[in-house]
Amino acid sequence: MKTIIENIYFDEEKQIFLYFLYESNYEFSETANNRIFNILNKILQTNEFEIFESKLPILNLINSNDVLLNLAIIYNDNNFYNLAIDNVFKSIKEFNLINNSGLNILNKRIIS
Repeated sequence: MKTIIENIYFDEEKQIFLYFLYESNYEFSETANNRIFNILNKILQTNEFEIFESKLPILNLINSNDVLLNLAIIYNDNNFYNLAIDNVFKSIKEFNLINNSGLNILNKRIIS
């Protein structure tokens, strides 16, 4: 593991990787969003739903209001439509926030 970590050149990527390994305590900036969501998406694509769910607490370390909408996109892209819809509604309720992606999810899954 030490070799893998040493070969990661971006501090933020190291922090993300270390979190996934050891669930270290760290607050991620919005710039880490894409990397974190890419990793979560890849985990979900492998049909490892239990591992995916166990890593969701990392989202609590992201300082951004659109976390739930980004999670909804991942669920939607991986055919977990009910979870996608739930997260869009949760974003509206908790953050009073919806974006075009959230509207598209609701439009495709509820209205259509």
